[in-house]
Amino acid sequence: MKSFALLAPLLLSCACMMVTALNENEILDLIEDLQDSESYLADASILDQPRSYQAQAAASTASTLENVAGMEEKHVLNFYVLACIYYATNQVTSPWVDTSNWLVESDYCTWHGITCHNEDAVECLDISDTESLFITDLADTDDRVLGICLTFNELSGTWPAETGLLGGYLALLAVDYNENLAAIEPYNWFDSMSGLKQLYAGSTSWEADGIPTALNKLTKLEYFDCQYTYWSEGPIRGEAFETLENLKYVDIGDNSYDWGGNDESTLPSDFVGLNSLTTLRMNNVIFQDPMTEPKEQYYPTLSFMGDMTSLTAAYFEDTPFAGGLPTNLPSGLQILSLNECGLTGTVPSNLVARMNCSTEVPCVLYLQGNQLTGSIPSGLCNKEFEALGGDAAQCNDSCCTCVGILGCLSEPTSEGYTEQSILGQIKAFQISELYLGDDSVFSNVNSYQARAAASTASALAGNARIEPKNILNFYVLACIYYATNGGLWRFKSNWLVDSDYCNWYGITCHNEAVVECEDISDADTLFITDLLDTDDRVLGICLTFNRLTGTWPAETGLLGGYLALLAIDLNDSVEAMEPYDWFDSMSGLKQLYAGSTSWEADGIPTALNKYWFDSMSGLKQLYAGSTSWEADGIPTALNKLTKLEHFDVHYTYWSEGPIRGEAFATLENLKSVNIGDNIYDWAGDEASTVPPEFVALPSLTFLQMTNMRFLDPTTEPKDQYNMTLSFIEGMNSLDTAWLDNTRLEGTLPALPASLNSFSLLGCGIWGGLLSLTTGAARLNKAWLNGNQLTGTVPSNLGARMDCSTELPCLLYLEGNQLTGPMPPGLCSNHIDNFESLGGDLAQCDGSCCTCLEFDCGNFSPNEGFPVFPPPPPAGFAFCFSGSSLVEVQGKGAIKMEDLVLGDAVQVSTDKYEPIYSFGHKSVKSSAIFLQIATEGSRPPLEISPDHMVGIEGGNYIPASLVKKGDRLLTASENQLAVVTSIKPVVRNGVFAPFTVSGTLVVNGIVASNYIAYQGSEYLKIGKIETPLSYQWVAHTFNSVHRLAVSLEIGGETYTAEGVSQWVDVPHQMMTWVLEQHTLLSAILIGLALAVVSVARLVEMIIMAHPTTTIVGILIGLGMALHRLNRMKPI
Repeated sequence: MKSFALLAPLLLSCACMMVTALNENEILDLIEDLQDSESYLADASILDQPRSYQAQAAASTASTLENVAGMEEKHVLNFYVLACIYYATNQVTSPWVDTSNWLVESDYCTWHGITCHNEDAVECLDISDTESLFITDLADTDDRVLGICLTFNELSGTWPAETGLLGGYLALLAVDYNENLAAIEPYNWFDSMSGLKQLYAGSTSWEADGIPTALNKLTKLEYFDCQYTYWSEGPIRGEAFETLENLKYVDIGDNSYDWGGNDESTLPSDFVGLNSLTTLRMNNVIFQDPMTEPKEQYYPTLSFMGDMTSLTAAYFEDTPFAGGLPTNLPSGLQILSLNECGLTGTVPSNLVARMNCSTEVPCVLYLQGNQLTGSIPSGLCNKEFEALGGDAAQCNDSCCTCVGILGCLSEPTSEGYTEQSILGQIKAFQISELYLGDDSVFSNVNSYQARAAASTASALAGNARIEPKNILNFYVLACIYYATNGGLWRFKSNWLVDSDYCNWYGITCHNEAVVECEDISDADTLFITDLLDTDDRVLGICLTFNRLTGTWPAETGLLGGYLALLAIDLNDSVEAMEPYDWFDSMSGLKQLYAGSTSWEADGIPTALNKYWFDSMSGLKQLYAGSTSWEADGIPTALNKLTKLEHFDVHYTYWSEGPIRGEAFATLENLKSVNIGDNIYDWAGDEASTVPPEFVALPSLTFLQMTNMRFLDPTTEPKDQYNMTLSFIEGMNSLDTAWLDNTRLEGTLPALPASLNSFSLLGCGIWGGLLSLTTGAARLNKAWLNGNQLTGTVPSNLGARMDCSTELPCLLYLEGNQLTGPMPPGLCSNHIDNFESLGGDLAQCDGSCCTCLEFDCGNFSPNEGFPVFPPPPPAGFAFCFSGSSLVEVQGKGAIKMEDLVLGDAVQVSTDKYEPIYSFGHKSVKSSAIFLQIATEGSRPPLEISPDHMVGIEGGNYIPASLVKKGDRLLTASENQLAVVTSIKPVVRNGVFAPFTVSGTLVVNGIVASNYIAYQGSEYLKIGKIETPLSYQWVAHTFNSVHRLAVSLEIGGETYTAEGVSQWVDVPHQMMTWVLEQHTLLSAILIGLALAVVSVARLVEMIIMAHPTTTIVGILIGLGMALHRLNRMKPI
């Protein structure tokens, strides 16, 4: 007991130390100090912005580390920096490939891609010399981040400067092959990273004007890779390398750099003189002269190599140089790759002494594809070579292991076509189509066509089984390879190295059993059976998400009607540009996927029906999404792909122009369309912005228009134009429609009966849910969350959704402004037939919701629900804008806002009537109007969408149904106004004067006093459209109001929003009636019409014989009073 008593204080002290922890406020205070500690960081006020990545990272750090035993300042620092990386590179909105343990585990050393100093090894794909990474000259290294390896992890966004807070402890940073990951100058966070030994940023979107000087702060750097980035279009700065005496490996290939004034400054002395550099990669580099406009290409010589004495491996493939091989090459070379560099002259004899070859380390020397003369020095034949390649001039009777560009990969036989005959065939193909030009392209040996021709000839010569169709297909695919920088692709198995192109990655031929392409629909329908000689013809090209760059070649059209599938989506940097005349040949194309590319067009180009697509009559599937295909819209040429069934051009440069109706005019087989993530032009009105040819596609079942924007091309700069959803009403075959995050406005329209899955997440629509219960659609899945919907959830919504235990429903309503709980009918349907039912607290408190608000997972609590400009005021608006002009008898044309009761206004040709009331009158209220412009000099009519306007024939329809080209009634007899454009505008001031006839001439156009419900000209009861026009119904119902005014019964009172009480109460009643069951609605409307018809009859009698009617009423009243007096008791 005595000994325990002595130990107790010590044990207690140790226990206290073990459980020491930081609370949330202490952690947040530390993070504020960190944020203020470096000048290159935003100050601590950034933490007050809840959507900033720093604020999100701080919140995650505090919530995860609070009260965790053993946490110190260094743990907070490391966790916070990594959390900044997590949020700044868009893991939340664009998920990484692998996020194992990130943020969910307090020990960040266990997170995917993170290595700490107290671990045994660094794990990172293809990273060299990991054992040398550990830094031993710093104290307190335990739990400090040593390496960050997030290669090939689909990071995006911008790399955060907070990385610099890791200081000299970070030795490895590998973020290569994340193409959408940016980093921008100045790289002053490099100042803090003096311990960094390996930096891999190749194949990212890091930006700088050339190689930035800030690189020289990484004084311990040994491995450096910035190939294929935006560290380009500027000089290779000597200052960037002057302190990097430990640098062993450099890859600055696949970029463009500025000539520095001479060869010595183009590759400056500080770079050339790197004493530890053993490996240099400068493949596919272009040098440019910055003194010219535009910049002209500059061709340096290889003389700089003489000063790079430590080099053992040098790669310059496809980098153009002037002159030939220098005689002063480094003496320790083991690998020298100079194929296709444009070199001239002979191979110097002293190259024998410069190549350091042995049995243990055999050499590699590639010289093919140049313009060298003479043979390889005989002394090289005595060296140990793994590969020795050159062109025919160098390898004639020598010891080359391969000849020609592909000679090392393909050994020809002595039978079949010769190389010359194959080249002749290819030239014939090249001149066979006008869109390909002539065979002069082959005179430039560096053109993709010349390289493809050489590859084809080399690979197929001597093969007895080869036919012209095989040469054509091989050549076209080789053009694709070279035009899109195939050497940089992610996957290229067998490309060019196997003479049977049907074995190449992503290629399917007609004689195969199945089409292999990820996420491609209806692959079994792709095979084309109406063409002869299909064997060995290319049926499908599937190169989705394969890091294609460059420009898609028009030679694709040579594949003709045999090609049914073209899928090159998710290749952000592959371009295609108008004219798409190669579409002319692709009549068989059924599926085209070009989404998320850089394809360019001015909207959906009309060319979709012509040009190189003309040869591709068999194409059924075209997937070009996430590429850099270019067009001036979606080209009309698309309509040449008459068999097209699946089409995807999301996230491309087929943008900044209209969606052309002609492009879709012939595509009657089209089943699925994805044109999302693009910007299109408003085309004059909604009906032409989403044109009728597109709306009327008879086979279209799937439509994706997510994250789209429409712009008004008539403004400078282009203003955003927000469409309504009215176009979807006419898409009668549509099963699935996804429009998430596409900015819309207005209310939900009547949905087509075929629609099953409907997503409008975060679109900004407003109004109620009435159309879900009154239209023909019976939805199974609906995402309506994150909008501005108001009112209550209709009581019969559950009965109107198509749910079953086999196919349960899904309904998300959270993030709106709805009131009241989920209706009982929806909850009774939910028990077995709903997979998910989400809403806000008002709908879900004590109800049957499966999730509440952010717990539904559709929006992040850190981001919050979308915020939109406020919709029109609560209630409703049927009106004209205050600036609209009305002709008043005795006053002339005056603004609507200046009208008063009793003003005699023009209602038709030479006819004037007094204003007896205002249905809506408010100077302060704002509303959205449709601005309908017509031919001639009259100002546009600005009218609310539900308000009715007179059209040719004398009918009145809601303004929302007016289309470009419609003819409207005017104040001039026998004259109609042709509509030229329609667009929504927001105006302050709303006015709706009432006249006895129910009409009014506004800006020269005859309009109604009334609105139409249901977006229809005629009253609908359930699914039945009655013959009763809304103009007649409204005018009849309003007879009570007119009768009361004529008899001076009651007065004019208005709601706070400026709506007449004579209008507001009936409007609410009508809205409620239309929500009810069809039978109940019919009964109530019938009874109401019977009552108001009596009032209408009385009104008509009074209007026809006003004096007689008044005298009769007075006599009747007198007789009634007389009788009452006689009945009084005596």
